[in-house]
Amino acid sequence: MNQQQNDIPRSAKEQTKKLKKIIIITFCVMLAFAVLYFAFSVILYPAIADTLEGYFPGLADFLNGGAGNEYQGNNFTIYFYPIDYEYDIMKDKEYLELDRKIYYYADQSQLGSMIELDDSNRDKQAIGVTLICDFVDSIIMGDADRYNAFFSDYYFEHKEVEPDPGFTMTQLYEIKITNFGEKKVTDKKLGTYTEYHYVLQYKIRQNNGTFRSDIGSDGSATTYIIITDRNGKLMIEDLFYGYRFAH
Repeated sequence: MNQQQNDIPRSAKEQTKKLKKIIIITFCVMLAFAVLYFAFSVILYPAIADTLEGYFPGLADFLNGGAGNEYQGNNFTIYFYPIDYEYDIMKDKEYLELDRKIYYYADQSQLGSMIELDDSNRDKQAIGVTLICDFVDSIIMGDADRYNAFFSDYYFEHKEVEPDPGFTMTQLYEIKITNFGEKKVTDKKLGTYTEYHYVLQYKIRQNNGTFRSDIGSDGSATTYIIITDRNGKLMIEDLFYGYRFAH
């Protein structure tokens, strides 16, 4: 009887020791994983980003928090490429090999016919398509003055933002324009005018953050654009990042 009583506390002590060992080992494994992840994502990855992306497309998006997300309020780091205002992307062979065409969908379902836009047909599409094509070109060419000129005075006043001070040439590719219809608006001062609603989608190769600082390289960006003719001239009246529909 006494022997059994002595065995009980001894067994409990052994179990406690085993539990402590398990906890310590688990903590060490987690700590080691955290250190390795930090070393890879913060130190090693930026130095060999191009090589890794060649073998593992999309790795940058994983480390940067995911492509196409709205990043406000999230705690993570996006690694941008070095800023070089003198770099001519039109001499970058790898960029020129990407799909840089602009595709147009006349229906928001994107189930209808897709049109590859060029100088011969873009003027034949819906009102506003040509403006967006020129808008995209201003981004690619890094022409901030031309870019700002697409926005109405109402846009800067309503959004309480200043014109973009400048950005480098931007390596846009996989560019899509989707027509989301139009809407008649009646204003007491201006009378009746039309809003033209579009969604612009693209990816940015080797993003340096001067134009878009909310996505990593090769992340998918979606922009909702409202064009109006309220002053007798087509201009961008409003612009949102991410899907935001007015209808």
